[in-house]
Amino acid sequence: IFFELLKNSMRAVVERHKDKPHLIEPVSVVIADGEEDVAIKISDKGGGIPLSGMERLWTYTFTTAGNTAEKLNQITAPGRPVMAGFAHGLPLSRI
Repeated sequence: IFFELLKNSMRAVVERHKDKPHLIEPVSVVIADGEEDVAIKISDKGGGIPLSGMERLWTYTFTTAGNTAEKLNQITAPGRPVMAGFAHGLPLSRI
């Protein structure tokens, strides 16, 4: 799940500032350990997920990365790896 959250944060920041790359701020990761647990906080300036999407956030059909069918077509484009938009990352990372 950690990789998916980091990847999603980085994508959101880059996409939000695509017209002004000099404004891209780093993704912040804070790890705090307790006596019996660990807390991990990932923060970014990517704009967040709309409240309307929160209920479906962990489902296999929800993505903020655009049309999944378009992403499937992009896979065959040379030199253009697609790492987002399939709506599988977060749900699979919970298994």
